Amino acid sequence: MASSVSVRGVLALLGRNADYRRLFLATLVSMAGDWFAFVAISGFVTEATGRLGASAAVFAARVLPMSLLSPVAGVLADHVDRRRLMIAVDLLRVVPALGMLAALSAFFDPVSEASVPNVVEPEDLSLAQAVSIERIEGLLRCGGLEWRGRGGPLTGPPEPCAAPVHGMVQPLGHTPTLAALA
Repeated sequence: MASSVSVRGVLALLGRNADYRRLFLATLVSMAGDWFAFVAISGFVTEATGRLGASAAVFAARVLPMSLLSPVAGVLADHVDRRRLMIAVDLLRVVPALGMLAALSAFFDPVSEASVPNVVEPEDLSLAQAVSIERIEGLLRCGGLEWRGRGGPLTGPPEPCAAPVHGMVQPLGHTPTLAALA
């Protein structure tokens, strides 16, 4: 049975059905976060390697697991509480992102600190190192999350390295919305 989809009809449905509105908005936030991370990572990989084929590999890495696991997910969705499954899967997506971020930071942070003498004049070295230490202490006090966007997460375009952070944090933003579904 085919139906005509109009903006007015969709807005009316979203206005009168709170559960559908919550599901729709949570899905929209999730998809936007996934797309943001995909575009940023694709751009970064292409820029870092200088090869467009590298971006195709990122696309394949995104599509292949979805293609293989979506049929299983569909069957599972028919046999368990969908709301609980969405929440559990959403929260579980954060775990590998946190682990990968921590593992890569184990390399990036020491190299970054060791590079300070290469980029400042000898007379500015102790000041630059003091600022670096303050940055690390500030991060620890703030829970360890750092946005490396040029203007911060709300005021400027983020650099590619902010995408994994957004991808890691973004499920936490819409999971409460999913939890509120009836």
